[in-house]
Amino acid sequence: MHTSDSVDCTYLISGSIVLELDENKKVELFEVDSVVQNGTRHKWYNEGEIPALLITTCIGSERKQE
Repeated sequence: MHTSDSVDCTYLISGSIVLELDENKKVELFEVDSVVQNGTRHKWYNEGEIPALLITTCIGSERKQE
């Protein structure tokens, strides 16, 4: 798991991939899905045998302090 000081805009071009968030919440993304995160603690992994192709833009930002 990692967190970054950025807004991350991710678009899945092909394949599928799992985004895991806190409390073991898992979101599976499929081709043409997208997600936007702002300093979210997360990790990515591929449970399938087909490689996932993603494009991500990271824009520097301050994380919301809790």
